[in-house]
Amino acid sequence: METCRLRSYGLNQNSYIFLNIDGVLNTDEHLRRQISEKGRSTRMDWCPIACNNLSRLCKKFGCKIVITSSWRHEFDLDELKQIFESNGISRDLVLDVTPSVAVVSEGEDCCRGNEIQQWLEEKAELDTPFLIIDDKPDVLESQSLRLIQVEKEDGFANPDSMIMAVQIFAR
Repeated sequence: METCRLRSYGLNQNSYIFLNIDGVLNTDEHLRRQISEKGRSTRMDWCPIACNNLSRLCKKFGCKIVITSSWRHEFDLDELKQIFESNGISRDLVLDVTPSVAVVSEGEDCCRGNEIQQWLEEKAELDTPFLIIDDKPDVLESQSLRLIQVEKEDGFANPDSMIMAVQIFAR
């Protein structure tokens, strides 16, 4: 799969990527490729194209990664940084994880979008640029224009996903 070229848009402030892992970096296609090449697969070995795309996007737009994935319940932040590093993504790009359960109004269901919103309210400047990369649309309506919903088959290795990400940050 080919990667797309990125132009620099000169973003000067911090930007954030709220990132799921399974279906985004850990893709079905890559798991099948591991089985055909090595006779087995491991969820710790992520799609190199998706990882490269994420790294390039972070570097071009000065983004830091905030992990929304359920992996944050299994591994602490330092362990997650090590896993990212072992997949070719600088540990310095991984900033934080979202809270596990966001505070919501009575009678309201909590979704990943609530956790992202709580993180933004507690740790980011007002109007900080961000995007969400996930294989599920588990976001608030107000976040839907910042969601890149990928297919778990090829995740963030899909060139169209990269183009969408660039367009969101270029707004």
